[in-house]
Amino acid sequence: MTKVNTPTASVFYAAANILGKDLVWHAERKSVFWVVVEEKKLQEIKWPSRKVNSRDMPHRIGLLVPYRRNRLLTALKGELAISDDEIGHLERFTDLESDLIENCPNDRKWDSSGRLWLGTMNIGAKDFAGSLYCIGKVKSLTKHLSSLY
Repeated sequence: MTKVNTPTASVFYAAANILGKDLVWHAERKSVFWVVVEEKKLQEIKWPSRKVNSRDMPHRIGLLVPYRRNRLLTALKGELAISDDEIGHLERFTDLESDLIENCPNDRKWDSSGRLWLGTMNIGAKDFAGSLYCIGKVKSLTKHLSSLY
């Protein structure tokens, strides 16, 4: 009979967030980031010190993407922005459904060509309110689908 090694899990950081999401590793910063959705906070824990930084953000955060040179692409309600090294300053990248006050970014994936695909959704889960966007290598945002369920 073959012995199977069973991995064990342990608490890395007891954040006690009500709704935390979008856990991402930023290799250049050697940090783990996550979003505290309803509180509009961006959390960072440095490795290996485990020092935690917390920043209030101006809007609800939908998703995070590691970006070059210690920066993050941050999808906020109504816009995409790039955060600086200290995660406190935001540089506006582009508008993202700022006219749809009940919509926010929700999820993202990279494709094999290096493009970032991201979706939006209605905060109240209204049917057919979401859209699918792509950010290409020329840093332009293009809507590909709308009226998504």
